[in-house]
Amino acid sequence: MIYILFSIILLLSTVTSAIDIPCSYSKGSKNITDIKGPEKFECSVLDKFEVKTRGVAVYNIKNTNSTQTHRPNSIEDVIALKIGFKLLNFIPSGIGRLLPKLLKLKVTNCELKEVMQVDLMQFPHLRILELSTNDIEVIGKDLFKFNPSLELIDLNYNNIKEIAGNVFDDLKHLKYLRLTGNLCTQLSSENIQKIIKNVKEMCSGTAHKSQKDDDNEPKKHKKLDVSHGTKFWIFVGFGVVSGFIVAGGLILIVYRIIKPSI
Repeated sequence: MIYILFSIILLLSTVTSAIDIPCSYSKGSKNITDIKGPEKFECSVLDKFEVKTRGVAVYNIKNTNSTQTHRPNSIEDVIALKIGFKLLNFIPSGIGRLLPKLLKLKVTNCELKEVMQVDLMQFPHLRILELSTNDIEVIGKDLFKFNPSLELIDLNYNNIKEIAGNVFDDLKHLKYLRLTGNLCTQLSSENIQKIIKNVKEMCSGTAHKSQKDDDNEPKKHKKLDVSHGTKFWIFVGFGVVSGFIVAGGLILIVYRIIKPSI
């Protein structure tokens, strides 16, 4: 009972606010043409939509279409979500619950600061992930663990300086990987294996740490030299002070010896 109460409190504490997601629906979605069944739709977020902190959850989808023409019969017919030019520092939770069949997620020009495994695990069927032109710096270990069907990942024009070496290893369906315009690599989708090899050489934590160690090496020597120099001057200063004390003592002794004869 205590464990259940603790879990509820923890869940409530992590969700700080809830928001609607405004959807303007349109038919079909580029790059996804092999889906059978009823006509599919994509949701474009055109109205104001801001997420500045973690812990924000989407609890409702608001249809912003002015007519009923482009409204899906079922929420399961919405297979793509497009968010662009919004202030979206973090991906909110709850989207996967409302859009359970999402195959494409596009968040571009949104000042997105980070993407974590918990952000993407709500999209288990995801095939296309476009996160270009944001402020992402690190792609962490096992980020795509719950997205094994990914075929295209677009991370162009972020500030990526570190990518976990194993992050793409289990993506057996990956065909396109775009990393142009980042700090640790500039390669794009010319050859998947070549890009992954380059990422492991240039962007992995090990490579990053090695580079930092090389950059810091001269500073360590400099610090050592300064330490020795400091000890030397302390020794000299101590000698000078000791000399003054001895000299003062000798002068005082001589003064006391010759004082009675004056």
